[in-house]
Amino acid sequence: MKKKIKTNGYRAHDLQDMITVFERDCEKTFINCKIDHFYYGNELDMITVTLENGHYAHFNLTKNRVSFNGHTCSVHEYIKFTSLTKNDECFGRLLEIALS
Repeated sequence: MKKKIKTNGYRAHDLQDMITVFERDCEKTFINCKIDHFYYGNELDMITVTLENGHYAHFNLTKNRVSFNGHTCSVHEYIKFTSLTKNDECFGRLLEIALS
């Protein structure tokens, strides 16, 4: 997994536990993905997960929620991406994966 973080000076301290879980789940779900974080203030991490084939998904991560925002991917990849959410009204298996 490759990771890049843009902070604009923000640290997002309260998000780091959820970020760690999200990244671990990405590693379990996808091999060799790239994760780009953008700390949009201290309370929101805007994330893009890109696969080796160029397909990607966008997520918003807060202390208690990971929501799925957009994608360009296959149906199979879509199912995997949506499993990386938490407290999203439509999806949400992030903690199930982390505990497996």
